Amino acid sequence: MYAQAAALDSCTRLIDTTKADALRQALDSSGLPHYIDGNTVCVEEKHRYGLEQILRQAFPNNSHVVQKGWITIPKSPSESALDYLLPINPPMHEAVKRELTRQEVWFTTDKENIIWFEVSQRHRVLDIIFGISEGRYKPEWTEKQSNQ
Repeated sequence: MYAQAAALDSCTRLIDTTKADALRQALDSSGLPHYIDGNTVCVEEKHRYGLEQILRQAFPNNSHVVQKGWITIPKSPSESALDYLLPINPPMHEAVKRELTRQEVWFTTDKENIIWFEVSQRHRVLDIIFGISEGRYKPEWTEKQSNQ
């Protein structure tokens, strides 16, 4: 499962988590490589269009099954037990580190400030990223920006 999940770099969220099982069945029968954990669904970036087609077939009367935004997660080699996040958006990167620390999720950084974490914690890291972007977590950098 981890080797397969390691290549899936493009993630979005289900708006209605009651649709997760139906989506999982549709994806399983389609053969499209995917990863679903809670309301997070990940595919390879090149398969985003395929996922959209599957969503249209599985939910023909509901065009808003997933959020419009995608988060792209750079992936480590599949043989590694670690995953990583590049510091593309420095304020968000620092907020993720603070939230990982607050939630006591193990991670380390290297000299390029890349966050390394265990593959088994990928779902929690994704949840933190989505939580910050959705405003569920109020990191210090958002408070500082609003005070300036």
